[in-house]
Amino acid sequence: GGMLPQQTTLGALIREARRRDKYIFVGGPDPTGQPEIYAEADALFREVTGRYQVAGTETPETWLADHNLAANLIELGQLDEALPLARSVLARRTAAMGADHPDSLTNQTIVGLALLGMGNRADAVATLDAALQGRRRKLGPNHPDTLLGEAALADALLRAPATAARAFPLAAHVVEVLRDRMAARGFGVGDQSQFARD
Repeated sequence: GGMLPQQTTLGALIREARRRDKYIFVGGPDPTGQPEIYAEADALFREVTGRYQVAGTETPETWLADHNLAANLIELGQLDEALPLARSVLARRTAAMGADHPDSLTNQTIVGLALLGMGNRADAVATLDAALQGRRRKLGPNHPDTLLGEAALADALLRAPATAARAFPLAAHVVEVLRDRMAARGFGVGDQSQFARD
């Protein structure tokens, strides 16, 4: 998950796994808080990806390694490298698993985020929207990945006045589902910070 900077024991676990020549995959941290962790993650992702390339394997693990590297490159702002890698993973996963497989849809979202970061908002919106429609069909409207897709598309739509109005229903749905989940867990409106920690 994205809380790696707050999990000091997880960093120690990753270093111990490297010492033992074992690899684990963990989602990246927020680079604005501790950018040095993204730099370390970049080196690890490149090392793992390099090992798969040497072995010449094409497996879900290979795609995951490349996916994680592409996502990390986006967070580092290295979009010229991230976009072709993300597109490559998307093509490989789609060919092997189909366009509506959840992993393919996740990669499609990564491609959209890279396009958005590069300032290609129109293509980003189209790509993010296609990924969101696939997630709705495959996973349903309230699945966490669908909600992330809605949030990503809403962010892209809000970047231009002409499309900003389309963002509000998406964002409202995300907030509604999260409020319902908070209520189901016994949290009130003022308890969001506790909900986030849980």
